[in-house]
Amino acid sequence: MADFTVVLATDGSVGALKAASWIDENLVDGNVTVHVVSVIGVPSFDEEASNRGLVYNPQWDSAEAVHNAWSRAMVRADEALHQTEHVLTHVHRIERQILQAPHPAEAIVHYARDHHADMIIVGRRGHSRLGSLLGSVSFAIVHQSPIPVTVIGHHPLWENAAAPSVSS
Repeated sequence: MADFTVVLATDGSVGALKAASWIDENLVDGNVTVHVVSVIGVPSFDEEASNRGLVYNPQWDSAEAVHNAWSRAMVRADEALHQTEHVLTHVHRIERQILQAPHPAEAIVHYARDHHADMIIVGRRGHSRLGSLLGSVSFAIVHQSPIPVTVIGHHPLWENAAAPSVSS
């Protein structure tokens, strides 16, 4: 296989770790580079941003409070990267990056473009009705990306299910 570059978006969730596991099991060629990326939402008044990272909080009455919130968000993003990298035991080339952006999907797609990625892989969290099918960030990436996107879902009933056999 020629060099192949994958962007793996992670927030440390079960879905993101399942996506990392999928990569570890299916993309084990030595020519694969995996860019593990986590996004911190920049301070925003956007209600949707509140579940993505850092969002404006009226209790931030000082620069120190904002700095402390930002530091906690950086620690969470770094922990997400570390947890995800820990799953990638068979991948030999891993790059890691914390992005800071108001819109995670857009940031991930731009990062993939800037790094000439061949594919974006994401896990599915799925909190809303539509989100239960895909996940809001996953959904946005699928619609914005000019390159293939693989969304790895998980379901508790699938945890111990045997893989289907393929006969020739």
